[in-house]
Amino acid sequence: MEKPHLDDIPEGPGVYIFRDASGNYLYVGKAKSLRSRVVSYFREGSSANPRIPMMMSRANSVDYILTANEIEALLLENNLIKQFKPKYNISLRDDKQYPFIKLTVNEEIPRILMARRISEDNALYYGPYTSSASVREIIRVVMKAFRLCTCRSSVAVRSKKPCLNYQMKLCSAPCAELIRREDYLSSVSDAVMFLEGKNEELLKILRKKMEEAAERYEYERAASFRDSINAINVIAQRQKINMISGKDQDIVAFRATDSGAVFCVLIGRSGKLICQKEFFVDNLFYNDPSEVLESFIKQYYQGNNFIPFEIITETEVNDRRNIEKWLSQIKGRRVNIISPTKGRKYSLVRMASENAELLLKSYLKKEEKLTDTLKALKNRLSLASEPKRIEAVDISNTMGTNNVGAIIVWEKGLFKKNQYRKFLIKKKQGIDDFAMIKEVVARRINRLLKEKKTLPDLFLIDGGIGQVNKAMDALKEAGAERMVDVVGLAKGRKYERNWDLLVNDDYSREEIILPGRPNPVRMKKDSSALILLQSVRDEVHRFAISYHKKLRNNSFKSSVLDSIKGIGERKKSQMLKIFGSVSGISKYTPEEISEKTGINLSLAKMVIEKIKADK
Repeated sequence: MEKPHLDDIPEGPGVYIFRDASGNYLYVGKAKSLRSRVVSYFREGSSANPRIPMMMSRANSVDYILTANEIEALLLENNLIKQFKPKYNISLRDDKQYPFIKLTVNEEIPRILMARRISEDNALYYGPYTSSASVREIIRVVMKAFRLCTCRSSVAVRSKKPCLNYQMKLCSAPCAELIRREDYLSSVSDAVMFLEGKNEELLKILRKKMEEAAERYEYERAASFRDSINAINVIAQRQKINMISGKDQDIVAFRATDSGAVFCVLIGRSGKLICQKEFFVDNLFYNDPSEVLESFIKQYYQGNNFIPFEIITETEVNDRRNIEKWLSQIKGRRVNIISPTKGRKYSLVRMASENAELLLKSYLKKEEKLTDTLKALKNRLSLASEPKRIEAVDISNTMGTNNVGAIIVWEKGLFKKNQYRKFLIKKKQGIDDFAMIKEVVARRINRLLKEKKTLPDLFLIDGGIGQVNKAMDALKEAGAERMVDVVGLAKGRKYERNWDLLVNDDYSREEIILPGRPNPVRMKKDSSALILLQSVRDEVHRFAISYHKKLRNNSFKSSVLDSIKGIGERKKSQMLKIFGSVSGISKYTPEEISEKTGINLSLAKMVIEKIKADK
C-alpha cells in the first residue's frame, strides 16, 4: 500500500480503518491525531511487532472518520470492531458464558432468577459467577433464607393456590397472598443485603427480628429467622478471600507469548472474591502491555459484562482517562482504573498474574496437543489442510415429519455457538436423508460464498457414503469442491454384527467415510483425532435433535386430536410421541393404534375418521 499524502489525512481525533483489496476490515484504531497515528504505520522500523508489517502488506486502503472528541472516537472504534470483527484487532476467546443472579425489583412482586446477560430493565444483577451450579446454589440459599419467588413468569397474576416450593418452605407464596406484601418486600430487602455481601449488618437485623418474634410468642416466625441466619452463616464461611474494601472490583492481568495471550479477570463483589474469568487471544497486535490492556478493557466491558467501581491492573492502561470517562458514562457513576505498586491491592494483582501464568501454561499445552491432533487428521485423511475450522452437519426428523437440519461450528478448540445454524427443510416431507443433507450443505455453502464469509476447512457429515456423496454434489454445484474437504462419520455395520471383533479390537467400530475412496478409515479408540471428530459429531447431533424436538413440541400444542372427545392432553402427547405426527397416525389401522396406545377400538376409529375429514 502506498503512503497516503499528508494533506489527505485529517489532523483531529477520530477512527482510522485499514482495508484489504476486497474491502474487508483488517484493523480499526482510534487516535487523538489521525495524521500522526496513521503516518507512524508507514515509517520503516517504527514497530518491533511483526504483525504490523504483516497487516500493512495486506492493506490496500485506509479510511478516516473524524469525531468531535476522543470519547466519541473510542465509542465508534468499539462499535466498528464489534460489527466487523477485523482480523488484527483483539478477539477474545472465552470458554464459557458466565451467569448472573437477577432480582426483579422492577416488578410488583420481585423474583430471583438466573440470567445469562444484563438487560436494561431496572432489575438488580449480581455476578458474574463461575458456573450455573454456583448460581443455583446461591439462589437455593436465598430461597431457604428469605423464601423469595422463583417463578419463570411475572407473579402479577394471582394464583389460587401456591406451588410446591411453598410446601417445602422455599417460597412464601406472595402469588397466593399468603404473606403480606410489605413483609415480602422486607424479605427482598434482606436478600439484597445478602447478595451485596453485607452479611454482618444483615445478621444483626435478623437476630433482632428473631428476638422480637420470640418475645411476641411468634415461634414459627422466629424459627424462620433462625433458619435464615444459619443459611447465611454457612455460605459466608465459604467466601474466605476478603478484598481491600466492600467495593465492586475487577482485577485484570495477562501473560503473553508469540503464539497468543491469556487474560485473567478476578471478580470481586461487595468485598468478596467470587470467581475468576479467563480469555484466550490468538494474536496480539501490540507489544506494549499498556496498549494490550487498553484493547482488552474496551472489548471486555463493551459487552454485557458488569462494570465495577474499580478496575485494578498490573500496569498502567494506555489512554486511561478517556477509558475511565467512557466506562463512567456507561455505568452512570465514577469508575476508576488503578495500577497499585504496593499494599493489599497490589497483592490481588499479583494473584491475578500468577493465575494468568498458570492459565497460559495450560493453554499452551492444549494448543500443542490440538496442533498434533489436527496434523494427524490432515495426514490420516489426506485433507488439503489442517481442519482448524470444522462445520458439522446433521438431519433430524420423526418418521419423515418436522424435518430439520443443523450446522455447528468448531474452531481452534472451541464450539462457536453464536455461529450455529438451524435449517427448516424445504423439500417435501418424507424420509430422504440424502436429499436433506444435500439441501443443507448447498444452502450453507452458497450463503458463505455469497456473503464472502470464512469457509470451513472441513464439512463433517453425520452419516455414511450416501450422505457424503450428496454433500459433495452440493459443493460441486456451487463450484466449491476444491475449497472444502468433506468426511462422514458412521458406525461400521460389520463390526456391529461381530461381537468378538468389537470387544477385542483396539480400533473403533466407527468408520470415517471419504469421498471417492472405496474403503473407510478406521482409527484407534483412544486416537485424539477420532475423539475430536466424535465430539464435534455428538454436538451437532444434540443441536439438531433439540431443534427438532422444539419444532415437534410446538406442533403438538394444536392438532386435530384436540377436537376428539376422550383424547386429553396426556393421551394426545402419548400418541404424537409414538407416531411422530398426526399424519404418522393416519398410516396405521384403528386396530394397530388401539394396540400401541391402549385406547379402545371405537376411539381409535374416531381418530382415523377425524384425521381423514381434516385432510
